Amino acid sequence: MKNYILEKDNFLTNEESDQIINSISKKEFIKGEPHCGYIQHIFEDYYPEISFLKERLFNSYTLYKKEYPEVEYLNYLIIEELRLKHFKPGTVFEGWHSEHCLIQPFRVLNLQIYLSDHECGTEFYNGKVVLSKKGKLLMWPAYFTHTHRGQKCPENKDRYILSAYINFLRF
Repeated sequence: MKNYILEKDNFLTNEESDQIINSISKKEFIKGEPHCGYIQHIFEDYYPEISFLKERLFNSYTLYKKEYPEVEYLNYLIIEELRLKHFKPGTVFEGWHSEHCLIQPFRVLNLQIYLSDHECGTEFYNGKVVLSKKGKLLMWPAYFTHTHRGQKCPENKDRYILSAYINFLRF
């Protein structure tokens, strides 16, 4: 039985992961969420030193389609809401949730790239746990079938995650 969770180690190199953190984290994080600060809408226009990221993000969807070809039948998709998230020591989004909801009805897939290593990660309601590993890509459906939460970092270190959504295009 397919779980529709794509895991790809070394999607980014350690150097690329560090470059993203160092380039973007110099900006002020938005403190709109109690569990993390984030910088939203990261595009190479603002950060030319990470211009490689746009192509990699498009490649991520290609990898997902190779693993799960049935998504090929979804039309009019776009990658949106690219964010660098910074979780300070002791903070985590530990409430169970899914990404598709009343206020976000266009979300189809969740895309996450771990930019730091930790002995914790993303826990799915079905019991599956994916540990954060620097440069690892993780993609899964945005629906209730993939309800998930973050785990607390036992090492009490800063954590960085790049996240985005593959959404239906709004007309």
